[in-house]
Amino acid sequence: MIIAEAFLLVFATLGIGLSPFYLYLRSKMTRSNKPHEYSKKTIFRVAGMHFCMMFTATAIQVIILQSLLNGSQLLTQRAIFVVSIQVLFLAAALYGSGIYITSILFETFVTRKYLVIRFLHGPLSHTIIYTSYLGTFANLGFIAAALNTHTTIALWPILFIYGVVTGVVVAIDNYANGILLISLIVSSIALGVFIFLNSGVNSFTYFFMGIDIGLLVMGGLLAVTRIIQGKRLSWYDPINIFGAPHLVKGR
Repeated sequence: MIIAEAFLLVFATLGIGLSPFYLYLRSKMTRSNKPHEYSKKTIFRVAGMHFCMMFTATAIQVIILQSLLNGSQLLTQRAIFVVSIQVLFLAAALYGSGIYITSILFETFVTRKYLVIRFLHGPLSHTIIYTSYLGTFANLGFIAAALNTHTTIALWPILFIYGVVTGVVVAIDNYANGILLISLIVSSIALGVFIFLNSGVNSFTYFFMGIDIGLLVMGGLLAVTRIIQGKRLSWYDPINIFGAPHLVKGR
């Protein structure tokens, strides 16, 4: 079981480190006054970087799931159900990711803009990706409980802290991407559903609780700060955090 928990920490570490880095690279890329004149090499670099990120994230999730399933001789109906839900969450995350990168490339490299592309890139793709991954983290606790897996509960302080830090980073990420309000609503609903349905305590439940609490606290602070500054808090409102003017309207 230590393998699953170790890879969960690896996943969180990569997310904490790479998410701000990716936002920075995106903002740097969009500073050009003529982005549609970028070369094919640049386009493939952007798409390739995103593909590697999503492939790695999915691969780690599969390793965690496989580690949980190892040693389970007989799967109950409940176990099959929650494992199937995990597969659906991962599929939804990849679907949202496909919408995201396609919309980015269209917005960045095509001179004519379309409102539908902005919607697909903005609130839709970001919300699908965030909700799906939040669901995978919550569902890991249900899978461990359904399989009657004995997690290394002694690691719960580390996993909880990692979860909180991850939630803080994700809140900032959602703030930049413009879905802070949506993510606060999704996280609140997810936390309520999780508390209602959860019947066991394991290291994965601590990690999920950390993520949700970290996001709600940091997201709440960002929302309150924005309101105090007299700025509107809307459903989709990208924030320029790296000084790239193109991010304000399109990212």
